[in-house]
Amino acid sequence: MKSKSGLTYVAELRNGLPEHKMGHLACFSVGMFALQAVNEKTEEERLSTMKLAEELGRTCHESYIRTTTHIGPEMFYFNGEEDATSRNSENGYILRPEVIEGFFYLWRLTGKPMYREWVWDAIQAIDKYCRVEGGFSGIYDVYDPKKGHDDVQQSFFLAETLKYAYLTFTDNSVVPLDKWVFNTEAHPLPVMS
Repeated sequence: MKSKSGLTYVAELRNGLPEHKMGHLACFSVGMFALQAVNEKTEEERLSTMKLAEELGRTCHESYIRTTTHIGPEMFYFNGEEDATSRNSENGYILRPEVIEGFFYLWRLTGKPMYREWVWDAIQAIDKYCRVEGGFSGIYDVYDPKKGHDDVQQSFFLAETLKYAYLTFTDNSVVPLDKWVFNTEAHPLPVMS
């Protein structure tokens, strides 16, 4: 779907009707579409699918840069006035990887430096607002960091969030995407011929 300001998003359906919101988890679709693009049969399909991946990537990026912390919330809504914001009970961040994962795939598959910059910006924000003594913790509100930490370092933070961030800054020969595929928990598996 498209918001009034032109952001592309993956809406949820409830009773057959779209709910104009997108969750942080849905940002995994950025990488999914980017990977699909390189496997499309025609150039037209490849360009169209990659355009969709990049538009969704921009929306996920906007969900980050429109908050006080520059970290995206669990859920962001599109209400016509203020895209990519929620300002409700779903304002927390629990160290999720999906946005950084999407940027990793966009960087690797397009080579556009802005995706690497977006990962760097996200990691700097996470370091600033989520670092605690002994590790990292989710935060209750990305719009108001004074609300504090949730005192949980999710296992996927190390297994996925930091792995995708690290791989964004390695040479493309490290876990090349034509030889390896990542499962849903970011474990690399060799592509079988």
